[in-house]
Amino acid sequence: MSNRIDLTRPIIPELQPVPQSRRTVKKTETGFQQVLQQTLVAQSKLQFSTHAMDRIQRRNLELTPERLARVEQGVQEAARKGCRESLVLLDEMALIVSIKNQTVVTALDGQSLKNNLFTNIDSAIIV
Repeated sequence: MSNRIDLTRPIIPELQPVPQSRRTVKKTETGFQQVLQQTLVAQSKLQFSTHAMDRIQRRNLELTPERLARVEQGVQEAARKGCRESLVLLDEMALIVSIKNQTVVTALDGQSLKNNLFTNIDSAIIV
């Protein structure tokens, strides 16, 4: 064994391409309902956090234009009254909304509302 350094060899090994059979491709199927909700949310005055959008989709909560308008109206009223963080109760769902940032932070369905404690809110809006 010699202590010489061979400068003709690359220090970083060459990476071999991953064979096609080992590549995993995630197919995402987007249904009409999901696209419709994303479009409605994009047109809304309210912003939705990534967490809230994930909860809405996972729990199959339906935000129709009428429901969204009711939430926006409730949030505007809360802003006029000086609220900062609100629990918005809407039919069979609840939304936690940052009034100051006009952002829906999270969403819950009827089952998640039972035996639940809401903290860090200063108001509740029933629309």
